[in-house]
Amino acid sequence: MRKNQKKNVRNTRKDKLKNKAKVIKEVLKNPEKTQREIAKSTNISKSTVNRNLQEVGQIGTQSDIIDKILQDDKEIMKLANGETLKRLQEMFQNGEIKNLYDLKIL
Repeated sequence: MRKNQKKNVRNTRKDKLKNKAKVIKEVLKNPEKTQREIAKSTNISKSTVNRNLQEVGQIGTQSDIIDKILQDDKEIMKLANGETLKRLQEMFQNGEIKNLYDLKIL
C-alpha cells in the first residue's frame, strides 16, 4: 500500500468516527428525531445515519437510558420551576419585588 493510500484509509476512519459522534450527539439531543432529520442536521447521508444507528443499537427505538435521563430532567425542571415560582411569590408578598423589572432579568 502506498503512502497516499494509507493516508486516505486513516482519513476515512476518522470521518467514520466523526460521523458516528455527530449521529450520537443528535440522538442524545432529541431521541425522537427521524433518521432523515438527523441526516439533514448533520450533513450526513441517511444511509450513513442508518448504519451508525444500527452499530450503536439505537435504530427504531429509544434507549432506555436516554428515556430515564429525559424523565429525570423533566422532574428536576418541574421541581425547580415550582421552587422558583414559590420564591417569587414570597418575594412579591414581602414587598421585595413590585414587578418583574425589579428582578433585573428583563
